[in-house]
Amino acid sequence: MQDGITPAELHSKAFALYTQGQDWDQRSAWYAKADELVASGGEPDRGHGRKRAANWAGQIYNYENFWREHGRPRENTRDRATLLAEEGRLGIWATYQRNFESTLCQYQWIRLDISPAFVWDLHESGWQDTLDSCIEDVEKKGHLPNLNPADPTEFARARWFRRQLRHVQTGTLSRSRAERFAALLKLAKTT
Repeated sequence: MQDGITPAELHSKAFALYTQGQDWDQRSAWYAKADELVASGGEPDRGHGRKRAANWAGQIYNYENFWREHGRPRENTRDRATLLAEEGRLGIWATYQRNFESTLCQYQWIRLDISPAFVWDLHESGWQDTLDSCIEDVEKKGHLPNLNPADPTEFARARWFRRQLRHVQTGTLSRSRAERFAALLKLAKTT
């Protein structure tokens, strides 16, 4: 399990954030209620106007449950044969949430934003995950990743590191990324 936070705790946090605002709308209320029922193990109301909310609440629960057991569902892969059917469906669901962000109600947006499994920007999240892995390498091994052919994971991180270094040198890395990358370099110098 990757995260100890329960679905009920996630709902409570999202509901608290939602109710802090003044823009309570009926659609958000339906999604909040459906999320509460799914999080507590109940079955949400699928009555008039509520079927989409019930389906959505079930999907975010399934998405987070998959993440807890297997990691974030892949949304695309070169080798489609390695993509489990459930993982593919959940990946498509997540892509849909991102693509239609502007049509989500306030509660949906808040709930996705606090989800430990869901990310709005896959590329930025992947970049940060690799940076975090490099920081972990420095802290545990005392050095930046090396081009070590015996360790494919370290080799891939070393290639990533070198690409980022080249971007820094040419000034093509965004300011935000450059600052985080500089912190990695500083850490590596101090160990």
